[in-house]
Amino acid sequence: YFFNKHLAVEIATEANSFPIHTAYFGAGLVYWVKPTSFEVQPKELTALQKGRWVLGGGFDLNTSRFKNTNPYYSATARETENDGTLNLQIGKFVKDRTRVGLYLGYSNRKDIETYNNGQKIENYSANYNAGIYLKKYLVPARFTPYVGFQLNYGRAQYKQVTANSCNNTSQSNSYGLGPSLGLAYVISHHFLVEAQLAELNLTHTAESKTWGANLNGGLQSNFSLLYVF
Repeated sequence: YFFNKHLAVEIATEANSFPIHTAYFGAGLVYWVKPTSFEVQPKELTALQKGRWVLGGGFDLNTSRFKNTNPYYSATARETENDGTLNLQIGKFVKDRTRVGLYLGYSNRKDIETYNNGQKIENYSANYNAGIYLKKYLVPARFTPYVGFQLNYGRAQYKQVTANSCNNTSQSNSYGLGPSLGLAYVISHHFLVEAQLAELNLTHTAESKTWGANLNGGLQSNFSLLYVF
């Protein structure tokens, strides 16, 4: 699908059953060196206009339980895991197709393991993050790629309890920055869907004084539905 004479998004799928069974699905951006005759039809896309606000959020809750019924199994007899996430973002278009904003996130996890000898180990973790971002939508069309840049702060806390006593606690603070790349589709004047394709993060952990880099890519389950007002 061409956004203009040079820039397009390409979606590909492939399957093979010989000599081994494989399947593939991918999406990416393509720059066409030789211009095509395609022209973007002009549209009045008020969702990306200066002065409009964007609000988005989400949550996720998961619970899993494991119970061992084999009396000769000497490891975990029972295990219960609970985890949840909550996130919120708000932004404003400071120019047509240019948005700045703030995001907040929280996640926690509780893992309880009970062994055949009666010992119980409880693990608790919590993560808090906040950041500011900038996004630029590249094409004045309903379907458009975007580039972004974000600055973020994260705090992680961990606690392990064994035999009803607190044995181990730790916490860390990290700072990060980096660019991102994705696709956006304007559903209507009030709704916008985005999917992130790639993200590069440069992080610094304060306690250990270490630096790290992380590159993520792919069309995964990271679609966001945003409300524009």
